Amino acid sequence: MLLKLERFVRWADWLSKWTGKVVAYLILAMLGIQLTAVVLRYAFANPVHWVVEVMTYMWSWYLMIGGAFVLLNNEHIRMDLLFERQSKRRQAVLDLSTSIVVFLFIGILFVIGADKAWESLLTMERSRTAFHPLLVYIKVSVPVGAFLLLIQQIAQCIRCVSIITRGTDFEKLHRSADV
Repeated sequence: MLLKLERFVRWADWLSKWTGKVVAYLILAMLGIQLTAVVLRYAFANPVHWVVEVMTYMWSWYLMIGGAFVLLNNEHIRMDLLFERQSKRRQAVLDLSTSIVVFLFIGILFVIGADKAWESLLTMERSRTAFHPLLVYIKVSVPVGAFLLLIQQIAQCIRCVSIITRGTDFEKLHRSADV
């Protein structure tokens, strides 16, 4: 059982790292699109009207998919002033106790996001701009991001339980067994 939990944690961490890399490259694509739009507008007097909407779509994906990577690296907002002064076990207890709120948030995000994405897909909802793209592409980022966040939050909870019960997480146990 412990080995399966450790494998799940490692898989969730790998998935969050991989999606983090994907969104890092997405920033480069966003930069390229924005640069192209600026050059077209000012060098050739040919403004591209769809750029703002494409950037909004890409930014949505960036924010939603990057959430799991942020959680993996503990870069999310918390009360560091109080949190960092605690022992590792107490930090794990605090993280585990606040997980209830996090799971509730993720659940709401997933359910409402999936409902809106499904509705958008069924009605073939489109933007009211000149570009006129399907909105399902932006709306599906919410449940996908929430699902990735859920996987990483479960891994974080497993890690917290390991710290509370053993005093260390899986990575440290694995490293000490290799030495």
